[in-house]
Amino acid sequence: MAAFIVEKGFEGVSSGPPEKKMGIKASNTTEVFFYHVKVPAENLIAESMAYMVSGNMDRGYVDFQLEAAISKVYASEVAWYVVDEAIQILDGMGFMRSAGLDRVLRDLRIFRRFEGTNDILRLFIALTGIQHAGSHLKGLQKAFKNPTANLGFILEEGFRRAKRVIGLTSPPSLSDHIHPKFSDSGAVVSSNIEKSLAININVLMNFIIL
Repeated sequence: MAAFIVEKGFEGVSSGPPEKKMGIKASNTTEVFFYHVKVPAENLIAESMAYMVSGNMDRGYVDFQLEAAISKVYASEVAWYVVDEAIQILDGMGFMRSAGLDRVLRDLRIFRRFEGTNDILRLFIALTGIQHAGSHLKGLQKAFKNPTANLGFILEEGFRRAKRVIGLTSPPSLSDHIHPKFSDSGAVVSSNIEKSLAININVLMNFIIL
């Protein structure tokens, strides 16, 4: 699966008449037609997150909503950050229409709202993580209902949490899933996974104890 940036001025690109809509009339909506359009190689977009999600779909996985949500939030937020930084770097010139960034800024703003509002997607991502940690700790919750009979299990879990907090455990390795040139980035992701897991477990442990 690949995505391309197809510019309006490319040969073979044309559009139909404006659609007659009941609302949002300030935004023009038309059909776009492509006939023998040649797209240069530099207009190819094929990011690793898109490869991962589309690869999971091609392999028949039906549970890819979490990865898709993370990818959408990350891509739209980074795009907004990049264009905002570009305007900042150009100083006063960045505020001028001649720089061409005003249109990019206006167009990118909707990305954080369309196809799932980022605020809602963040809640979905967090909820999914908490639910996973919660299912993992169901046994511990039952143990706390009768701590005397399950003292060994409780102490073992407490010892495991203590090792994670002071850094004696190793984060999950992603070396089998990523290209070697991304090993440094993979180590950062692994570290963040471990930190996120520790936070989720600590929160749920507090609820369980209370």
